[in-house]
Amino acid sequence: MFSFGTLVFMIESSPYIVRRPINYYRKKVFAFGHPDVDVVLDRYLNESSTAREPGAVSCNDPQVQQWNKEYEEALKELQEEKKRVAMTEEWNKVCENDVNARFWWDEPVDDMGLDELEEFVRALEELKKNVAARANELAMANDHFGNQNMSHIDLWW
Repeated sequence: MFSFGTLVFMIESSPYIVRRPINYYRKKVFAFGHPDVDVVLDRYLNESSTAREPGAVSCNDPQVQQWNKEYEEALKELQEEKKRVAMTEEWNKVCENDVNARFWWDEPVDDMGLDELEEFVRALEELKKNVAARANELAMANDHFGNQNMSHIDLWW
């Protein structure tokens, strides 16, 4: 209810009152747009609701449109992050239940022999090289489109 009320206030840019019964004997009044319910009632009764408060903005205001754009972008990022979190949690559950579902680099090295360890190290070095190459590709693509100036990324390991 409060989200809808706030949304209507932002769209209409005029104060309004919502009366919501809590129980049969007691009612509570919510005023949006002004902290004093009496002021909102006076504006309504005097039909001066078309006069805007100082600082009030219209939904056609460029600043409101910019805020809406930023809100939608943030909401999209939030949804994408929720998807990533859900996928990660799902993968973690699979890994907990299935020993064979782990990545090869997560395998325990305690039981490996010398030949296996040497092969494991070679594979890790190849993985490191591939990750560094891909990170540099992405950094150059970002640099090409004017984002961040990162033409080369050195990995710490």
